[in-house]
Amino acid sequence: MRKIAIRIFTLGLFMLLLSHLNMKAQTVYTIHSDQVLHSVDEKIYGQFLEHIYHSVNNGLWGDLIWNRSFEHPSGSGTWYRDGDEIVQSSLNENVRLLFGDVSWQDYEFTLQARKDGGSEGFLILFRANGENFYWCNLGGWGNTLHAIEKGTPGVRWGVFGSQISGSIQTGKWYDIRIRCEGNHFQVWLDGNKLFDFNDNTTTAHLTGQVGVGTWVTQSRYRNFVVTDLSGNTLFSEIPTLEGDESPVSNWQKVGTVQIVTSGQALNSNLCVKLINNQSGETGIEQNGLNLTGLLLGKGNNTWKSFYSVNTGNSDSS
Repeated sequence: MRKIAIRIFTLGLFMLLLSHLNMKAQTVYTIHSDQVLHSVDEKIYGQFLEHIYHSVNNGLWGDLIWNRSFEHPSGSGTWYRDGDEIVQSSLNENVRLLFGDVSWQDYEFTLQARKDGGSEGFLILFRANGENFYWCNLGGWGNTLHAIEKGTPGVRWGVFGSQISGSIQTGKWYDIRIRCEGNHFQVWLDGNKLFDFNDNTTTAHLTGQVGVGTWVTQSRYRNFVVTDLSGNTLFSEIPTLEGDESPVSNWQKVGTVQIVTSGQALNSNLCVKLINNQSGETGIEQNGLNLTGLLLGKGNNTWKSFYSVNTGNSDSS
């Protein structure tokens, strides 16, 4: 009987402690209905929200574990090496990988490219230095057009010259060649000259790196060669991926672990491989749920908002 009483007492203490912890973990929201921030016109009887650029994440769409499939990379795309090729496997927009020397002036850049999937084709960058760049957009605009686009800091890149009809086939290797000589540029695709133009503006890019990229497309590249116009080799290797790591959105490293993206997933397209070559506890973790939202209340036949933003574990009204 005494043992039973002790067990009941112990269980009671445990439940009390658990209840206390749950109360501590809860966030209390107070709605002050007399503190109206904004009013919604009574003529508005319907609303439209375009789910784009994560506009409802952590708000209308809340989740406890973000990016649980590891398929959303941190930064520009998901790059990895596959033998003598580099592969970009995400369907992100505006994915770029630059390499070489920003002081390079006149050169030829040759490579091979293959589309693995997605909506468009290849982005081949030249004379690139940060947001100063040209890129040859092959199979852009829904895989219907080829064009040269020019980027300048503070101004969104745009088409330089004329667009021409063209598309990129999935699974086919293409030979690409770009020649930069002063402000004169030429581009060939499979030996056929696509573009031959001069940039006579005061913002012409006269030096810069080379690079590859994608726009909602999965592609792979190989046989990178950069030579000066005399034929001397400036670059002939597989571009180095930053730290050979693939950080993923919403996850942080613990300890000295190395994160590498792998296509050997059991139940999705991608997974991450965690490599630890040192003693000690390592891994990945995710911070607490971060909430951002807006509460609307209705009184006297009028919708009003009286709560603005909540981030983390704090609230404001």
